[in-house]
Amino acid sequence: MNQRLRLLLAAGIVPLATSCALTEQSVTLHPVGPSPVEEAQLTKTGFLQVYTAVKTYPVDAEMFYRVHTDYGVYAPGGVRVISVRNAATYHGLEPRVVSLPPGNYTVRGWADGFDLVRVPVQIKAGRLTVVNLQAGHNERFAGARSDELVRMSDGRIIGWSAQDGRVP
Repeated sequence: MNQRLRLLLAAGIVPLATSCALTEQSVTLHPVGPSPVEEAQLTKTGFLQVYTAVKTYPVDAEMFYRVHTDYGVYAPGGVRVISVRNAATYHGLEPRVVSLPPGNYTVRGWADGFDLVRVPVQIKAGRLTVVNLQAGHNERFAGARSDELVRMSDGRIIGWSAQDGRVP
């Protein structure tokens, strides 16, 4: 192959590869909502916890730490409501719980085996909405009926269905 043909191929493949790697994916048609089996707290706000993909960072040659990747929460219309540094504690592996007014939002975050994904969520007063973008970790959904759950395109459970999709 001559040099010019290699250059043209490389120039066409690199932008294509990077555009695919950064493409957002909408993973569900139904919003994720709070668990139907947990009791509500007496507060005017709701809560959101997102188990995003975990990233490993080296501390030195022998040590490392792992944290959930950060994510954003967006109001209808695409306005960013909050950017979440997704660790409950410094270097902790438990994702942070954030407080939000009741309403419908979109979470944009990293999912295991996917790129950046968009997931519609419903926040209800006094209730916790959990979004699971990690592979596995489905213990909290044990005993649920299939129609109570929202799944990604690969079949993995990402959360409880928001039932009717409306905020009371």
